Amino acid sequence: MQIRKVTSAVLLANMCFGFQASASVTNSNQVLPVSSEATFCSQSPDTVEKSVLSFELASAYLSDGEFNKARKEAENAIDLSVSCFGRLSKETVLTSAKLYGDLYDFAVKQGDKHTAISYQKSLKGVIDNLSEITVDSSDTLATVYSEIALQLESYRLPVLSAKQSIAFAETSAQLAYKAWGNDDTRTIKQFFELGRLQYTSGQYDVAAQTLTGVIASLERIFDYSHPWALQSHVMIAEALANDGQLVEAIQHSQQVAQMKPWQDNIEPILLLKKTPDKPRAAMKFFEDAHVTISFDINTNGQVQNARIIDQFGGKRFTAKALEALNEWRFSPRIVDGEPVIANNQTVTFDFNDAFFEEAEPSRLKASRSQEHFYESKRSTLIQRENRNMGNSVY
Repeated sequence: MQIRKVTSAVLLANMCFGFQASASVTNSNQVLPVSSEATFCSQSPDTVEKSVLSFELASAYLSDGEFNKARKEAENAIDLSVSCFGRLSKETVLTSAKLYGDLYDFAVKQGDKHTAISYQKSLKGVIDNLSEITVDSSDTLATVYSEIALQLESYRLPVLSAKQSIAFAETSAQLAYKAWGNDDTRTIKQFFELGRLQYTSGQYDVAAQTLTGVIASLERIFDYSHPWALQSHVMIAEALANDGQLVEAIQHSQQVAQMKPWQDNIEPILLLKKTPDKPRAAMKFFEDAHVTISFDINTNGQVQNARIIDQFGGKRFTAKALEALNEWRFSPRIVDGEPVIANNQTVTFDFNDAFFEEAEPSRLKASRSQEHFYESKRSTLIQRENRNMGNSVY
């Protein structure tokens, strides 16, 4: 009976690892029963397998909206990781950061400020202790910082202050450069994120320098316009315009219209968006205000012909939404290798007092998935090339 249970646990563990590897097409309905049964079948409380399965189960509970079960299983997964690898190991640090971060983000989404603050403190504690982490190489340390940096980028509300975020991104970028070199896509991604944070915090001169380096690295690697390069050009253009350097700003802005596509047909990609300011006085009377706008994207990637198709709250909200949308910037739609106008895009701005986030234009969701697909393919090719050149790349 014991052999049967262990064998069952191994088989179920392998199934769960398979689900984990194909996370892009997996939903919680698949992961939840498998990881739950595999965790139950596993007999040893401190096995690596059970630690991983407990992590998967916590994530599946959270995806399924079962917050209390998720937080309980998350603590179990972290305890198991400490037992297996140690408190300051790479595995425990990344497990803790990921689970605390996901629980924090879920609480933010639910408007549970008390719980969000609690997990924000837990995640900050993990970050504060990174200087004590036990690693065997500069590659491992760079991996830990890079993964946490990208994780911090994904949350609805920031975990760190703007100053702390930039400091962390600077450390992560320098560690990536030291471990992987200047033209590794992982390093470029860290410097791109650093430049984005510098830009959003108003450090325009520094941001322009950082993002110029990002563009140079991408142009050495790719013979087409990478989305990070396009986003960098747009941010640099905005930074230069704010500094009164209009001629240089126009030159960078034109790079979007002159993009070199990586395939013949590409839907628009959102490069830069602005969040509408809240009309605070009106928010007291319209807490659920929203504005839905239809618009076109011209061949320069700029918004045109914006028109209101639905709204609740009145003209103050529609004015703020239109003002923000007109500052959005996209890559143009590409058909047969040429830019064309993309008609009838839609976006809804929800003015919510507990949490405020604008939705991505509905007709761009498919192109966003398409971008991720091609990005994955390009990363695989670059990794192979880097291996052939002797670089240290996964």
